[in-house]
Amino acid sequence: MSRSKLFWEGLVIVASILLAFAIDAWWDERKERIEEQAILAGLDKEFRTNRTTLERQLANNLGMLEANTLLLQATRDGTWPEGAVTIEYAISEIMRPPTTDLGGGVLRAVTSAGRLPLISNQDLRFKLAAWEGVIGEVLDDEFMGRSVVFEILLPYFVEKGIPLSKGWDGGLWTDGWPVEPSGISENPEAVAALLTDPSFQTILEARYVYWAHTTGEYRTAIAAIDEILDAIAQSE
Repeated sequence: MSRSKLFWEGLVIVASILLAFAIDAWWDERKERIEEQAILAGLDKEFRTNRTTLERQLANNLGMLEANTLLLQATRDGTWPEGAVTIEYAISEIMRPPTTDLGGGVLRAVTSAGRLPLISNQDLRFKLAAWEGVIGEVLDDEFMGRSVVFEILLPYFVEKGIPLSKGWDGGLWTDGWPVEPSGISENPEAVAALLTDPSFQTILEARYVYWAHTTGEYRTAIAAIDEILDAIAQSE
């Protein structure tokens, strides 16, 4: 066999090998892009659901803040304002223990499996990596809020003998009571004592500060989700 023929046959073999490598690389790249799109679709759905949850929590928080403000103003006036919601309702609002249960299965699965680098948008990867810290601030604030409810407010109302069932009746907490619910408005002297108690005023002041801060954390988290969703849209 001539050297020329051997050269061309060798060249064909090398070209075939290189082509096979190129096809494999193209196929691997294609599979990674398909997987990336699946990841992006899952993240998009997850963060849209999380946004809805946080919007609802923000609305709840603003309602609690409004009730707290109403109670705080009443402590300044010494009386419950006519035409306002009942004092039982306002008390039930400030007794809500804030809890947010967000979905995070997709992001956790992607992160734990080491597939985050598959996302080609570097800015999106950074935002996803930072999300845990953002939502962590929200959850920390909620933990403090629950502590105030269970460690300060509830013991206070128990010590003062203030009934709570009327504010909770048929609302968020229960569909009904096995006995007739009772409330503080049935005892004008107890209302006056509560609204002129300096300790109760201080509790409300502290509660307002915590809730106002939590409001900001909810808004920060929602803004972070909006940025993540925008980055996902740009990556699809």
